[in-house]
Amino acid sequence: SGIAMKSAMLDTDAPVALMESSDEEFDEAIEHSSISKPEENGKKNTDESLEDLKNIKARTNLQETAFFLPNLKTNKKGEIEFEFDTPEALTRWNLRLLAHTKKGISGKLNTSTLTQKELNIIPNAPRFVREGDTLRFSSKIANLTDKLLNGTTLLEFTDPMNGSSINNELLHTKTTQDFSIDANGNTSINWKIVIPEGLSAMQYKVVAKADNFSDGEEKIIPVLSNRMLVNESTPMWVRPGDTEIYALKNFDLNSKTQKPFCVTLEYTSNPAWLAIKSLPYLMEFPHECSEQTFSRLYANSIATHILNSQPKIKAIFESWAAKGMLQSPLETNEELKNILISESPWLQEAASETEQQQRLGELFDLVKASKAQEKAINKLKQLQMPSGGFPWFNGGKENPFITRHILAGFGHLEKLNVTEQHAKTDSMVKSMIQFLDRELINDYNEYLKRNKTAENFYKRIQLLHYAYARSFYITRFPVKGQSKEILDKALIYQKENWQQRSIYEKGLLALCLHRFEKSPIAKKITTALTESAVQSKANGMYWKENQSSWWWYKSEISTQALLIEAFVELEQPKKYIEGLKVYLLKNKRTNRWESTIQTADACYALLLQGNDWLSIKENTVIKVGTEKIAAKKLSETEKEQGTGYIKTSWKAEEITEAFKEITITNKSDVTGYGGYYWQYFENLDKIKTDDNNPMSIQKELYKKTNTNKGTELKIITSKTPLKIGDKVTVRLLIKSDDNLEFVHLKDMRAAGFEPTNVLSSYQYKERLRYYQSTKDVATHFFIDYLPKGNYVLEYDVIANQNGSFSNGITQLQCMYAPEFSSHSAGQRVEVLE
Repeated sequence: SGIAMKSAMLDTDAPVALMESSDEEFDEAIEHSSISKPEENGKKNTDESLEDLKNIKARTNLQETAFFLPNLKTNKKGEIEFEFDTPEALTRWNLRLLAHTKKGISGKLNTSTLTQKELNIIPNAPRFVREGDTLRFSSKIANLTDKLLNGTTLLEFTDPMNGSSINNELLHTKTTQDFSIDANGNTSINWKIVIPEGLSAMQYKVVAKADNFSDGEEKIIPVLSNRMLVNESTPMWVRPGDTEIYALKNFDLNSKTQKPFCVTLEYTSNPAWLAIKSLPYLMEFPHECSEQTFSRLYANSIATHILNSQPKIKAIFESWAAKGMLQSPLETNEELKNILISESPWLQEAASETEQQQRLGELFDLVKASKAQEKAINKLKQLQMPSGGFPWFNGGKENPFITRHILAGFGHLEKLNVTEQHAKTDSMVKSMIQFLDRELINDYNEYLKRNKTAENFYKRIQLLHYAYARSFYITRFPVKGQSKEILDKALIYQKENWQQRSIYEKGLLALCLHRFEKSPIAKKITTALTESAVQSKANGMYWKENQSSWWWYKSEISTQALLIEAFVELEQPKKYIEGLKVYLLKNKRTNRWESTIQTADACYALLLQGNDWLSIKENTVIKVGTEKIAAKKLSETEKEQGTGYIKTSWKAEEITEAFKEITITNKSDVTGYGGYYWQYFENLDKIKTDDNNPMSIQKELYKKTNTNKGTELKIITSKTPLKIGDKVTVRLLIKSDDNLEFVHLKDMRAAGFEPTNVLSSYQYKERLRYYQSTKDVATHFFIDYLPKGNYVLEYDVIANQNGSFSNGITQLQCMYAPEFSSHSAGQRVEVLE
């Protein structure tokens, strides 16, 4: 603080400053200092001194950037002085100042400033750890005074979920250590820690005290599981007056490898509730591609609409939110929360039902939903390219499917009468339509250059998907000119050949023919679909040939959702629509479907008939085993009674053999829908993968060394441990037997590794164009299109922690068909001094 700027900068209106930390320069400032070993007759700890250490206030705001609009003061010399608060990191900061006058004259200054204490402690903490990791937790202590200092350090660990001490579970050395540092010197202290099972995060507090000087730092480190969570679901569909018994097939409490996590029951007389409870998944999904940015806008728009149009439902969410604000650091720390949601999503489900309701209530807060909606709209506008199209990730080329999906999504909102954001998004919609119309004409003309007839062009699934996306805007933005000519000819061809189309194409065609020309063939298609469907009491209504593939147009869930839309719009019998919804709910995985696109499509289908929110549920009797579930367990407050929706969960310690079976008696006048979910952790080698998987992934680690002959790579094995400072090349070997779209590769990283490239960007290597994104826990690769063949991707990391670490696994999957996936074997990495 107290930094002055010269009088040439005086007549200013809007000074802005940005400060960024630069740890390297600060480290150099103290690196030359000498290191002293603690004296044999060092200071002895007493209860009083230990209490003094515990009372030291630790630094917690460790942000790397500070942005501020300072309050300016002029001194007697005509200079401007201002003060600002820095984050609490001890480092050298790059200080960048900008000021301008009312007339637009500007000036700027780049300088640096130092935040330091006479005695400071800087821990070398990992970004994260995994269960079973063993590491040396080290800290550097610097003495910036001109005298020798003798003192004591203390390291403590607490569980941020409840604030309890976990020193005994983690620390394998004493919590306190003595030190002695020469004037202007530094030293290092370390503790051995072993990460146990069962932690979701750990909060460290490390402090040092010598004479009247003290310092400390406090931070939360996420703890990741080395197992995977398996979700198994049993769909429930109970007609009025019926009693049904459902059983969990793979429920086995005697298994040596399964570790129980949770049993969950959901039951409702209105399946629209199941869509609402899935919206937080769309709101909180961690990646920043165009489709998932739209999903956040989609979910927040629906939330805002429900709050504005359903006062009784709004009262329920408000009652949930009023149960008390969550004070857990896991909620208030956005970065940590994102890590835990993406790497350990079950933590969001592990809380009590009251806390889950409270989180949902907060997400459905009108002010928060509106702000999130505004943020998503602004992000979408940044992602939209000048042409009007959207790339998958920022920096990529326009992707027609992603653009059509977003346009259809805005159409879904209009069908649901969610029009609050119309004025803010209309220009986006118009630009997308113009892009897709031009794209259709360009594709058609290019096709005719290579072919004599356009017959096969009219068969294209992309053209039907275009017609579907455009069909929502026939009135506001009608199809005109050459686009209309092409579309009309395509629909004529499709009408003559609709029997040859796939299930998904028949659904698209029925909707398009109905919307564009009210053609009677639309109802012929739905009739034929009804005749070819399987009607099952347990599974509802579905089609055997509706099987998922890695292509966007062969998604089982999205197809089922589309057919619900077609049957609703073409006014098919209610019993068929109910059967379609049952099958859709059968494939629900606790709080979502398999991907963001599937979840968004399913939510839309369920909300199409979601007006009757407050059906009665009091006549439903539910038994787990032979024990009837008490009404209090099913409904926490009076406001929730009569909503037609119940949900309750049982944690691992509450689960018994009786939970294998559940009995539901429906004494009401409406059909009841629901799901019974069994979640457990399983070792990776016990989880089965698809034998017909079209892809595979292998991971290899190489030590990178410079020799007289150039750079050499030596494969790392259990017999060739690493040392701190070694550079490691991670090599990922991909094999694909088919051409794949929208492939997501996630390579987990050992806690002892630090990535060398932290900037996200599109890259072109190995004949592949992909978006590479480095996160705290893993490196992600998003491949728009993966042609058939073998590929090698590489990136470098530095070994910067001493210990034994799990290197996790590498997962490869089609992002919008996650059931098609593969993963590498697990590895362990040893890093020595």
